[in-house]
Amino acid sequence: MDMFDGDFIERQAHAVAALHTVDVIHLVQNRNILKLAKPGIEKQLNDGINSSVFFINNKSQLLQSDNTVLFNIRYHRKLLSVLKEYIAQNGKPDLVHVQVPVKIAAGAIWLKQQYGIPFIVSEHSNVYHSDVREGINNASVYFKRLTRRVISKADALVTVSAFLGNAILEHACNRPYQVIPNVVNTSLFFYKEYSQPNKRFRFLHVSNLLPVKNPRLMLDAIADVIKTTSAVEFVFAGNATDEWKKYAESIGLTEDVVNFKGLLSYEQVAIEMQKADAFFIFSKSETFSCATAEALCCGLPVAAARVGALPELLNFSNAVFSENANDADSFAHALVQLKNNYEHFNRKEIAEHAASKYNYQVVAQQYDALYKSIINK
Repeated sequence: MDMFDGDFIERQAHAVAALHTVDVIHLVQNRNILKLAKPGIEKQLNDGINSSVFFINNKSQLLQSDNTVLFNIRYHRKLLSVLKEYIAQNGKPDLVHVQVPVKIAAGAIWLKQQYGIPFIVSEHSNVYHSDVREGINNASVYFKRLTRRVISKADALVTVSAFLGNAILEHACNRPYQVIPNVVNTSLFFYKEYSQPNKRFRFLHVSNLLPVKNPRLMLDAIADVIKTTSAVEFVFAGNATDEWKKYAESIGLTEDVVNFKGLLSYEQVAIEMQKADAFFIFSKSETFSCATAEALCCGLPVAAARVGALPELLNFSNAVFSENANDADSFAHALVQLKNNYEHFNRKEIAEHAASKYNYQVVAQQYDALYKSIINK
């Protein structure tokens, strides 16, 4: 399991909690997790946020079978029970903020119908894009219907990029949306003057290195770069499998050129960004890219493919683009161009501009204004 899965939602909650009381309810729906977890509830109080994570009984035959319909019935029954208990103990909330609509958003619809409590939906996912194998076009009828019903009944739809919002309009539900970006913890991710310049120009990549991140083509591009460019190194922070390490070796990339750091903590990622000279990302698609926003807040110029939402974060003052996410040669050219024109980039200005868009206070104020506009209707 990815220890950082959904961490951007947690950071958003912490940002909003500076202005509002926030209670978080999460019903685990991943059956692989449920089969290993003890049934019950985990409660946490973290920086003023009350979090409750519920695990359905993992001894149930429903969890051991592939009967999705029966599992969904069990899940929704548990969800309604949890919400009724919450209201009995805490009273009615002013507003429900739904993250990742399926399946838990069915509870938000019930609360609205039963008590008139408004709800908004925030979306981050790439499931709305037609080129994604696990996307909405290939999803179950249940998933499609619930997603469209939730989005249509929400009092507001928030997306982290216009690219994502437009994909939802095209493939899920034609309704207005508001763009509010993901947040960056700028107390960790900030511009820091070099204490000692790198001996080699250091590129950094941060991701889970899943196929959508294009790890093979990134390595192919690096192999092209080192044919003509010296004094350069590439650091990968993320869960690199042996497959990618072996592939790097097979195309002549030695450890002094490519360094797989492995899985790092959030704090360690910030330190690596402050040590780097530039950031690189060659994804096939991105609905936002938290890592790119964090790199910008550290003042790193970025080499990237012009795909998805990345042009909403990047421009010619902070990035060099490859125009084709399927062409390693094009990306190699972008990497070389960034290094050769490094003096063009003002790292301090890059960091200041990014921090002004993605810091906790700015994003929280945008949500605060949206919450109030809905509650005061």
